[in-house]
Amino acid sequence: MIAVNVFERNGHQCLEKVRQTDPTSFELAGHTAEPYGGPYARSLTLWELLIWATARPEQVTLIPAAAR
Repeated sequence: MIAVNVFERNGHQCLEKVRQTDPTSFELAGHTAEPYGGPYARSLTLWELLIWATARPEQVTLIPAAAR
């Protein structure tokens, strides 16, 4: 895991985690407590990861490589 995002949407807590699957691709896995939500996953490119991480920088926690 290289990043975590915990946020609230429509009054429900959501959690997203990103892990690196190979040198150039990443996987975002999330879960929402919304009534019609649930788990979801999708692949990310490096560019998409940077956009995801900078969209709400105050909510995203980047995890240093040494801690992984």
